[in-house]
Amino acid sequence: MANDEPMRNKKFSLTGVLVILLLAVAVVFLFYAFYIFNDLQKVRQDVVNLYNEFKVASGKIDKFGLSEENSAEKSMKFTEATKNWQIYQNDDYHFQLKNPASFGDLTVVQNDRQNKQLGIVGQSLTAKFSKMYDSALAAHVVTYNYANPQGAVWLADKSVFDELNKSASGECASSLFDALKTLSAGEIRNCFVYENILSQKYVIYRLVNNEKKINTLEAVFPRETFYVAFDLAGSLDSQMDYLLQSVVFLK
Repeated sequence: MANDEPMRNKKFSLTGVLVILLLAVAVVFLFYAFYIFNDLQKVRQDVVNLYNEFKVASGKIDKFGLSEENSAEKSMKFTEATKNWQIYQNDDYHFQLKNPASFGDLTVVQNDRQNKQLGIVGQSLTAKFSKMYDSALAAHVVTYNYANPQGAVWLADKSVFDELNKSASGECASSLFDALKTLSAGEIRNCFVYENILSQKYVIYRLVNNEKKINTLEAVFPRETFYVAFDLAGSLDSQMDYLLQSVVFLK
């Protein structure tokens, strides 16, 4: 019986040591597991961040590519649509445009410079396409120093030119609206800024003046000392859109 007691103590001591070792191993395992888990979380977050950066970058690249593709496509469509159109060039005001042969030639039908008896200063030209006399389509060239004793409807001036140059394409900014309103031509509606094929800006708006019985869609190209304008029949179709895009100023 006396010999059994040391054996039990020895066995108990060995079991205790094993338990302690197992606990120590478990603690070490948990420690490393926690460390590895945190490290994996960090790696996972880095991967997520990298993916998000890649996604954002890809989006910017796609957007840039799409924009360039649209610009190229727009240029190709313009070239294809107008390849058989005739060219009109004005050497006095240094601009040119393209128009379908079905419109005929653009010819001056009114020139106020010739009306000496009115005491006119400056110049106001009205022109029409020779095969479109019955339509509302007409072109105008008006210098800002033009003075007509009978009065005139002004579609632009130097302040409109300055504001237009600061404007982005799209809906007219309030500053451009204000510049147009100072002309007192009438109520300005549906005002938008566009660009021609040389990225020169022009503005399209509806002009309503009940007193003068005016309700027209105007495409206006303000320059430093004059403007070129087109009275549009009603809505803007693709053919007129290409014609307006073709109006470019060479100086």
